[in-house]
Amino acid sequence: MTNTAKLNEIIRVSGLDRAFIAHMLGISSSSFENRANGHSEFTSADISIMRDLLNLSNDQLTEIFFS
Repeated sequence: MTNTAKLNEIIRVSGLDRAFIAHMLGISSSSFENRANGHSEFTSADISIMRDLLNLSNDQLTEIFFS
């Protein structure tokens, strides 16, 4: 399950728009919000793209997506 609070904080600090992140993932904004809020899961491809977009460390990836 996604650590929503941690993901939201990292997105806020990054300055990236949530709609832009959704676009880069190839999904709608509502799909992104469903995944970010834990209503559905991010795919491994989503996680890989967000790792690059948000410059996430391995520790951050684990904390957000795999805890």
